[in-house]
Amino acid sequence: MLARVYADPLKFYGLDWAAMACVFAAYTLLGNKNKWGFVAGMSGNALFAAIAVMIGSAPILAANIAFIAINARGFWKWWRQGNPPA
Repeated sequence: MLARVYADPLKFYGLDWAAMACVFAAYTLLGNKNKWGFVAGMSGNALFAAIAVMIGSAPILAANIAFIAINARGFWKWWRQGNPPA
């Protein structure tokens, strides 16, 4: 099983690695009370949505579209509150 996972680390053209980095950045930024974490999260979710299209997974695509909307809402609400610590 692991041999299959590691056989082609760039199977999705590096989109999966970039998405993972964006999501890690999102958690780090949000943990530091930086609203731009929502933007990083949306970027990662958009990349994961692209991968979902590539593999033909409707549930993963739907989930990531929902996550993009949730992140957009979080960013919008934070932005409207007068730009708290960034």
